[in-house]
Amino acid sequence: MDALLKSKSKIIFWTGCDPKHKLFEKLAYEWSLVPLVNHRSKEDISGLLDKSHRIALVCITGFFDEGGDFVFFVKGYKNLANFLKLTFSGRAYDDPCFATSLSVFSFQQLIDTPGLECLATHCVGKTETKGLRWRYLYKSAVNAWDKLEFDEQKYFRIRERLLMNQAPLKQALSDTEEDTDMDDDTDTEMSDDEEDDDPDGLYDEDLYDDDDKYEGSFTTDK
Repeated sequence: MDALLKSKSKIIFWTGCDPKHKLFEKLAYEWSLVPLVNHRSKEDISGLLDKSHRIALVCITGFFDEGGDFVFFVKGYKNLANFLKLTFSGRAYDDPCFATSLSVFSFQQLIDTPGLECLATHCVGKTETKGLRWRYLYKSAVNAWDKLEFDEQKYFRIRERLLMNQAPLKQALSDTEEDTDMDDDTDTEMSDDEEDDDPDGLYDEDLYDDDDKYEGSFTTDK
């Protein structure tokens, strides 16, 4: 934990409303690319029944060893009250919440989603409240990440979808390579013909226009 406090990672806290579910659509897309499942999401009865669309979204940059970002959010007034109440408790938030890594959208792109009603955006300082708030949010993120489980079936579905999406690109690249090979063969044949007709390289290629009409004379070695 102390090592992370000394790192360049940042924690950004955003709170607002997502009445048109546009933010959740982006997060759901991110989630569809991760071979994990969140079995506890169905336990979030308060969040599912809440009609306020009020959300607290937390992002930790550089959360993973390879440098990827991680987000989790708490939805609904009741859940938000519990979430904020635990800030200085020394314990991580342990109620069900949505969490995912980010690979497509940046955090800025998430909160710039049209239709969101932003109430506040705050970069949490590591020395703020003696680091207690920073530690709480980070520990809550780790706890949310630990609750996610690898799903082999989802992994193969993602892999199959990615391979299908790459197939047209591979075919296009293959076609391009074939065209290139044909062009190379054609160039080689033309070069051979030119060498046969002009073994000494006496023809000046610039003497011919686009209609291949002879416009000048031969060049000769002196």
